[in-house]
Amino acid sequence: MKTKKTLFTASIAISLLLLVYSCMISVGTGLGGVSTTTTTVSALSEHLISAAQAKVLSDEYNNNNYKILNAGKVDPETKEVYYDIEVLQDYINYVKAEAKKQKIKKIGITIAFGQYPNNGNFDNRLKKQYQGKQTVYLKASVKPLPGSGKVGIGGYSPAEDNPGISEISAFDFGNLTPPE
Repeated sequence: MKTKKTLFTASIAISLLLLVYSCMISVGTGLGGVSTTTTTVSALSEHLISAAQAKVLSDEYNNNNYKILNAGKVDPETKEVYYDIEVLQDYINYVKAEAKKQKIKKIGITIAFGQYPNNGNFDNRLKKQYQGKQTVYLKASVKPLPGSGKVGIGGYSPAEDNPGISEISAFDFGNLTPPE
């Protein structure tokens, strides 16, 4: 079961990374094509996959982890989270500016998994139909030391791990599918 959860988490992470990179590509190069010389993402070409490869990832997730996740559930769990590209770019710009103010180097964004509480006490912006659903949120993070076993240090991490990073707000409230 632990392996299934790990595969599930890895599948979602890959999907979300693709979303972030595709948003950055569209903002950085327009809708006409991909340029690997853009300064938006260093080593961009090392991270791009084809539409066919993305379909393989999606199909594997749907046929394996998503089936397991929804076994015995009346309402299917969240499969995708959509963020408007302009708002996502604004968040990236915000993180960069805040990191610069706080002299944080090697800033990045970690895509983190979460679940909304079943009660309405989380935030008044939370749609009622999203209560209890899994979600993803983005948080500013710094590149961890090699061999640390960490993806990124940031958000709610202790100050001794990452001074100043907790001052940078996380990013949430995309549109979840399902239910939308």
